[in-house]
Amino acid sequence: MGIFFQSVKIRVHPCPKRFGCGRRPRYEFLQELYEKLGDIVVERQGVLVKYLGDGFLSVFPAGLEQHAVAGAIAMREAFAEMVRRWGAPADTELEVGIDAGEVAEGVFGHPTLRQRDVYGEAVNRAARIGHHRGVAITERVYER
Repeated sequence: MGIFFQSVKIRVHPCPKRFGCGRRPRYEFLQELYEKLGDIVVERQGVLVKYLGDGFLSVFPAGLEQHAVAGAIAMREAFAEMVRRWGAPADTELEVGIDAGEVAEGVFGHPTLRQRDVYGEAVNRAARIGHHRGVAITERVYER
């Protein structure tokens, strides 16, 4: 099955007082971020797979690469607005890695914690290239 991947990594550096150095303001920022960016994924026919601390993994059906790329650009704009509004440090970054390829999709895990997930080299590539500032796409995505 062809699936399209997007990994998002948010770096929130030590927070200034105006951002709120306690845990609650950061958690509220993260919750708003999950909702706002999640809406962008879903509006473009993507599916949220899982949260990874301060990031998440989503998938798009094969053939919808442009939806994911447009979504990544919209996410950067929404994120920049949130950073300004919350007074988060200016170097707080949203990093996006996008790849396309075949994956194993299903419910995996220990009997006490089974979750929907996707595995495969395309997931690994999206995660690796997602550690660069901005939106990074693989050649496979660029060619589509």
